[in-house]
Amino acid sequence: MSSAGKLVVDTDLLQAAGARLADLAQTFSAANVTARDLRADVGHDGLADVLGEFAIGWDDIRVGVVADVGALAEACTRVGTTFAELDMVFAAQLRGTA
Repeated sequence: MSSAGKLVVDTDLLQAAGARLADLAQTFSAANVTARDLRADVGHDGLADVLGEFAIGWDDIRVGVVADVGALAEACTRVGTTFAELDMVFAAQLRGTA
């Protein structure tokens, strides 16, 4: 909201945030596989074991984070799209072209 009391919504920013959050959710959803794949590349058996244990322990938490970030991504995208559509409808009404 601007200081003049007008509602200002950056719909492009909201939609871009939704896309970035969706990418983040996708990255998190693959994080467990990535951690397991890296075990062979760390070059130290103890570190590989710790990384594997972390991947397993992180899995339950990661599932919740992915769901929450995915829901936030969807919300940002829908809010941005809805405000953009409303703006077009209101502008058409003001122009008398609706």
